[in-house]
Amino acid sequence: MNRVSEGERTAVLASYKILDTSAELAFDRITRLAAQLLDAPIAMINFIDADRTWSKSVYGAEPIDAPRSQTICAHTLTADDALTVADLGAHPSFREMPTVKIDSIRAYAGVPLRTEDGHALGTICVLDKQPRAFADAQVRALHEMAAFVLAELELRAETARRDKTEHLLVDQTQILSLIALGRPIRDVLSALCLIVERHVDGAMAAVSVLNQRGDFAYMVAPHLPATLTDGVVDMMPSDMGGPSAAAVHLGQAVAISDLMTDPVTVERTVGLVQWQPTKAVLHSLLQENVRACWATPVFCVDGSVVGTLSVYFSTQRRLTEEERQLLHNITHVAGIAIRHERSQEEVVASEERYRQLAENVNDIHALHRPDGSYVWISRSLTAVLGYSVDELQGATAFDLIHPEEVDRLRLDLARIMTGESCTLTYRIRHKDGDYRRLEATIRPVFDETGNITGFQSAARDISHRKKETIEPPQSEKHVPTLHPIAHAILAASSTQEIADVVHRHLPSLVSYDSFSIGEVDAAAQEMVMLASELRFASVFPMTRRAPLSYFNSITSASAGQIYAVTDIRAVESPSPMEQLIAEWGVKSFLAAPLYADDTLVGLLNVTSRRINGFGEAEQRIVQQVADLVAAGFQQQRIRAQLIQAKEQAEESNKLKSAFLTHMSHEIRTPLVSILGFSDVLADEVTGPARRHVDIVRRAGRRLTETLDSVLDLARLESRSMHLHPILLDVVQFVRDLALLFERQAADRGLMFHCNFPDTPIVIEADPGALSRVFNNLLSNALKF
Repeated sequence: MNRVSEGERTAVLASYKILDTSAELAFDRITRLAAQLLDAPIAMINFIDADRTWSKSVYGAEPIDAPRSQTICAHTLTADDALTVADLGAHPSFREMPTVKIDSIRAYAGVPLRTEDGHALGTICVLDKQPRAFADAQVRALHEMAAFVLAELELRAETARRDKTEHLLVDQTQILSLIALGRPIRDVLSALCLIVERHVDGAMAAVSVLNQRGDFAYMVAPHLPATLTDGVVDMMPSDMGGPSAAAVHLGQAVAISDLMTDPVTVERTVGLVQWQPTKAVLHSLLQENVRACWATPVFCVDGSVVGTLSVYFSTQRRLTEEERQLLHNITHVAGIAIRHERSQEEVVASEERYRQLAENVNDIHALHRPDGSYVWISRSLTAVLGYSVDELQGATAFDLIHPEEVDRLRLDLARIMTGESCTLTYRIRHKDGDYRRLEATIRPVFDETGNITGFQSAARDISHRKKETIEPPQSEKHVPTLHPIAHAILAASSTQEIADVVHRHLPSLVSYDSFSIGEVDAAAQEMVMLASELRFASVFPMTRRAPLSYFNSITSASAGQIYAVTDIRAVESPSPMEQLIAEWGVKSFLAAPLYADDTLVGLLNVTSRRINGFGEAEQRIVQQVADLVAAGFQQQRIRAQLIQAKEQAEESNKLKSAFLTHMSHEIRTPLVSILGFSDVLADEVTGPARRHVDIVRRAGRRLTETLDSVLDLARLESRSMHLHPILLDVVQFVRDLALLFERQAADRGLMFHCNFPDTPIVIEADPGALSRVFNNLLSNALKF
């Protein structure tokens, strides 16, 4: 048998969170059944940590919580099979133990509760106050009881894991909702800290955010002392010296399990680099009762560090693997939140720059309908041509152009409405009646379906100077909101539905000709297209799959960067996919990476039939949508894991019920013979022999009742128990039961008295089930 270290064993025991918990009916039924099967007055389920032995369930005695060295079960823990002692008083290792000397226990049989991985967590044992041997069949029955305890323990742990996963899914969905609703970043990060503190025992969490220079901008920490958070403004990491600064400097997670003694542990290999907190930081941490800490950098998808997540503990502490995975997921969500906040700030700042530029430059910017009428025109119109914006409401370009150039303008606009862009020179009438020569750059405006809905122009006065070659700025653009698409993605029930959501909402955010969402099948090294309506789906086989080698964008996406092609004809080594979509008419496209848990899980692709069809603003929006899609994909995976955990728990419950039914059948078969022959003997013997037969009959009936209770538990848990209620007089029912227990009370020197009303009380109940309830209550009352 493989031996495991004591540290590993106690860590596994701690992971079940069973120590110092309240009594549970499932375990109590096992101890009672063990006592019945081995005909012993006492049965126990004990768990043993590094220092003590603690009873989870005891039948026939008081629970124990004793030093490990003073218990027999500590010796059973290392047994390969079972430990049986017929006479503890004669055994040199056990005769001086308190259990033997004080409690007068003489016989013991126990087996270790050993997991499949070889970790012995405790024991199930029976004890007797008379020396006795235990038969092999009884030891085998005790092994069966041990298997039952472990199955119940696993079911209990699986249920706890499922509940924790459910709570974590709800928490993460709440955070994504806060991001989608545009809540302040500090509120979002504070909610993240509270999630960490809810799921990691004893943790105080903090998120530090870096500014664009890489300095610490601020820290969000709901429950850390102010002395540890104040002053974290515009500080360089090298000036701080704490765990967050080390995580930024090393680019790795760092941990100290005990600030008093332990060296720093870097979570992943970083060569010979070591880190120690400065004396000032160490002093401030210890002064605030911080004994252990852990910190990790928060990465953006491009690999840059945008902040840190750190947790602090008031006791010595090492994170479990489950806790590290949880914090890894929270770190990913924090990265999404910080990136989203920065992107929104950049979009707003960019929009404001373009608006100011359009309003203040001397060039005239305008949007036109197909007939040439103005949709919008910049205020620079007044400085160049003398008109106010209101004076040109309802006017067209043909109203201002020199009569000799009207026909040429019609021909030029016809070309523009076919998709061309051009730079032209016209004579335009000033408000004073004179004509100015203006150079205008005109481009078509496309809708989401690729149709031309009008054109935009940027014109400058070149009457008295040479033509300039400066590219005019873009016209004012509306900053779109991501709230509707974010809510729809969070409400989706599958990755396919997420693709459908993007198909419905993306046209309102970005102008494009077609889009697709591809999900990476890492095992098959293929891209699976999820888009429900793909305009270039003909380039894929019917399976909607293509090898990853088809995509040049995979290389950039793997590095966390958006893949932008402004002119597909200029690509030096086009991929097979780029060659195919170029034949279809695509001239430019974007491929934004979808990241979940630092793993590339897919691509969001948009295409245009125009060269340079996507500017910086569109790229930012597409990447933001890609981040939301990736978060949605991660939510779907968590939901799938939750469903799987639920199914496993249900399967474990079915196995337990089947075991109960089988075990009950195996015991009941010989029990029928025992009761039958004892009834025959009762009619044939007298004197002491008759008393012995009566003891056998009573014990057999108690065991039958126990088996019925076990089967009822199995039926209740499988929802297959059927009651058969009838009308009965509960007064007479209880009076009959009382007669059975008056003698037992007298034998124990107890007074048993019942008060009955004079009139019947008729109820509707199942007499068998009601009898078992009263029998359990009264028998336990007499015993304890």
